[in-house]
Amino acid sequence: MSKVAKKIYLKFKNKSIEFIYPRRCISCESIFEFSEEEFICFKCSEKFKNLKSKRCQKCGRVINRDGKCRICNEKDNIYFDKGFSVFIYKGEIRESVKRFKYSGLYRYGDVYGKIMRDFAKSNIEMKYDYITGVPLHISKFISRGYNQSDILARFLGKAFGIESKSLLKRVKNTKPQNNMDRLNRRKNIKNAFKMKKNAEVKGKDILIVDDIFTTGATINECAKVLKRAGARKVDFFAICATEED
Repeated sequence: MSKVAKKIYLKFKNKSIEFIYPRRCISCESIFEFSEEEFICFKCSEKFKNLKSKRCQKCGRVINRDGKCRICNEKDNIYFDKGFSVFIYKGEIRESVKRFKYSGLYRYGDVYGKIMRDFAKSNIEMKYDYITGVPLHISKFISRGYNQSDILARFLGKAFGIESKSLLKRVKNTKPQNNMDRLNRRKNIKNAFKMKKNAEVKGKDILIVDDIFTTGATINECAKVLKRAGARKVDFFAICATEED
C-alpha cells in the first residue's frame, strides 16, 4: 500500500470509529465536534484549567498558606522527595477520573496524558531515568483490563523521551481505600509492593505516576521500596490530589 493510500485508509478508519463511538467531553460526556487537540467542551473547559494556588512544598497538594500541608508536616518517614498534581480531586474532575479508573474508559488516558504533559512542561524538571506507574494487583488488572497509571506513565515517557519501565509489582491485594482514614490506609498498603525481578534502580532518578493522590500512603510505600533498592530520587506526579482537610 502506498503512503497516500495508507493515509486515506487511516483517515477513513478513524472517522468510521468516531461515527460508531463518537468522542465525548471527558467532564460531562456530551457528544460534540472534536478537533485533534480538543477533549473538553466549552462549558466544562473552565473547570479543567491549571490551578495557580499555593501548594504544599513537599507533596504539591493545594493548601491555603505557604509551606507544607498538615499531612507532610506530621508524617514521619516520607520516602518520596517531591510531588506534583494538576487538579483538586473534587466535582466534575473527580467524577471524570473515577470513570477513567473504574468504567473502562481507558481512552481518557490520552486526554489526561496531554493535560499532565502540558503541566509538566511548565512545572516539573523532567530529568528522570525512569517513569513508572503504580502497579495494580493481578486480580484487579484482570477485572479492569488495564492499569490507568501505566497508560499515563507510557504517555509521559513518550512525550519527554524518558524510558517508561515497570519497576514494581503489587504482591498484596489490598482492600479499597476510599473510605479509610490515614492510619488504616498505611496499614492496608504496608508491604504491598516489591521490586520486579531484574529491575535495577541503584543511583537512578524515578518519577512515579498515579491518578489520585490522597493521604500519600500508596505513593510513599512505592517510594520506600524504590529507595531501599538504591534509587537516588523518587518524585511522583498525579492527575489530581485531595485538598487539605
